[in-house]
Amino acid sequence: MSGISPTFIPNCMPPPCMIDEIGGGSGSGSSSKAQKPNDAAHGNEQKHHSSEQEPQITSRINNQMSHDTTNESEQKPEGEVRTTSQKHISVLVVDDEEVICRLVPRILVSLDHGKNNTFIDESNIFIATRRDKALELMNTQKIDVIISDYYMPGMLYPEFREKALQISPNSRILLMSGTMEDVERSGAIADDYVHKPLEFELFRAAFARLVSTMK
Repeated sequence: MSGISPTFIPNCMPPPCMIDEIGGGSGSGSSSKAQKPNDAAHGNEQKHHSSEQEPQITSRINNQMSHDTTNESEQKPEGEVRTTSQKHISVLVVDDEEVICRLVPRILVSLDHGKNNTFIDESNIFIATRRDKALELMNTQKIDVIISDYYMPGMLYPEFREKALQISPNSRILLMSGTMEDVERSGAIADDYVHKPLEFELFRAAFARLVSTMK
């Protein structure tokens, strides 16, 4: 697939800034060779399972978001406006799964960030389906929060984290994985963690905790 159409992320107009091609494959260099065969196979198995469940995941998230939006609209006073003191947060989503690249931006823009005095819109969300491309983007864009999958082709997560924080030391990292036991065994470091398949409330809570630590 070459490029991304505006319908790639439904209900987001304009779509988040996006780079790379879907299914870009493994990155080059020694980091790709360092991937353990069993780890790579395990990660691919998880992604295949997630892809098969995409309609169910999308439907579940949509229902959760719809319920949450309804509750918030009932609680907010009519005519409430966003204050100029709110901080605009830029987010980089790093994942090679299409379903995640569609859902995470939708979740982000639907969240009520009022408690943390922050604001996210589509123009501040960036997506990379390869870690090397994510690092290239970080050299040109200020990124406050990185939401990254643990298993991805090419560059391993520890190397990506090290290089990302060299570029942007103040960025926060939210690490996603369908196999948290592997993340725990590896000692992978992040500011917060969220399990796949994503649950809206758990994702929102993790993101809120992360944002609350930002100055």
